[in-house]
Amino acid sequence: EQAALLAALKIKQTQQPRNLEICLSFKLVTYLQARDNTEQVECEDRIKTLKKLLSDWRDNLKELKIQILGNEDFLTEMIFPKLQSLELNCHPSKMPQAQMEIVQSVIVNHASTLKKLNVSCECKMNANILHNVPKLYLTTLIVKRLQMGEVYSLLEASRDTLKALDMEGCFDSDLQHVEKIDKKLENLQHLRLRASSKAFEQVKDQIIPSKLVTLRLLGIKDWEIMDGLTFPNLKFLLVDSVSVFPNLAKFDLQSLEVLVVFDGRKDDAMEFNGDVLKFPKLKELMVEGSESWGMQLIKQNASTLQRLTILRPRNGSEVPQELDCEFPKMRELNLRFAGSSLESVVSSLQPKCPPTTVIQTNRYNIRFEFKRREYPVNGFAEDVESLLSDYEADYEDEFDDDGHDHHYEDYDYDEDFE
Repeated sequence: EQAALLAALKIKQTQQPRNLEICLSFKLVTYLQARDNTEQVECEDRIKTLKKLLSDWRDNLKELKIQILGNEDFLTEMIFPKLQSLELNCHPSKMPQAQMEIVQSVIVNHASTLKKLNVSCECKMNANILHNVPKLYLTTLIVKRLQMGEVYSLLEASRDTLKALDMEGCFDSDLQHVEKIDKKLENLQHLRLRASSKAFEQVKDQIIPSKLVTLRLLGIKDWEIMDGLTFPNLKFLLVDSVSVFPNLAKFDLQSLEVLVVFDGRKDDAMEFNGDVLKFPKLKELMVEGSESWGMQLIKQNASTLQRLTILRPRNGSEVPQELDCEFPKMRELNLRFAGSSLESVVSSLQPKCPPTTVIQTNRYNIRFEFKRREYPVNGFAEDVESLLSDYEADYEDEFDDDGHDHHYEDYDYDEDFE
């Protein structure tokens, strides 16, 4: 039905041309189908549909997301002159070599126009395929489960223009096809690492830490990879483990404005002293935990905070109700923890904030606010929302359909403010 609708639209476009920019996302194959030869043989209609749609709209296509099975050979001969954003997902298949050859061909064919490239590979490959990539003009590169030889090739090809790098699940491999990058990524400002400690160690020397503006560290177990790095101009930091805290003082975070910390491993046995957790420009803070780290972060940065989100610790302890500090610049206070103590916590914190402070306790509203917030790089808000979803899954039975706590009745904040 969607293909028929687009075909009809193409007829109208031919009769009365308009300056259209088309974004197509094809998700027509499941993991099971991708592994099944029978299903691949029977997907001739899919290939015909893809070929027809892409051929019809090739001159208007600006963004393309597509799954690659290995039987889309027609893509190697197609050129989309306006294509700027490309996402290629290689799901498990019995044709991994063909999949990656198609991926390389599509990238090469659009090297001069691509600004954003997202490549993920779920298939197992023993050799690097993306080792002969021409110069790219990418500003954003997202790679998932690629071998480091392929990552090196893409970085080298786009090092002059690359501003954002996202590496997830990339792994060490034989680098015989490529030489190590001998120049810095001069324009890189945004870095996201997820479960890629060893991979990052291999590109660490090409990054200029002082130029980073956002840093997202997820699933990192070996924090030694950060030794010797400082981030004096970093403004946005997201981590999912408090085990990074001993490194924060070494990071030189004098420009940090937004800090989001989730205790993914429920480690609440850390104590810190002095000004180790004080950041002079911090405006927004999200913490999950109790006195040992979360509350200390709040206390030491209370004078500059404008937005504060406190999440109920997953280790079962309660957030202390008393914070002996004032919040003179607070604009928004989000509270997500045990309902039985929520009212007293609100009563305790409210007098310490300006009367115009918005107090939010509904989980849906909190998540919505994060989704609509603008950050300097795409994906930051999505990562926060994803972590919030994981966090809330631990307490799903304690919330009703409206996002309110079962144990707590609506509290009239406006009346108290008056």
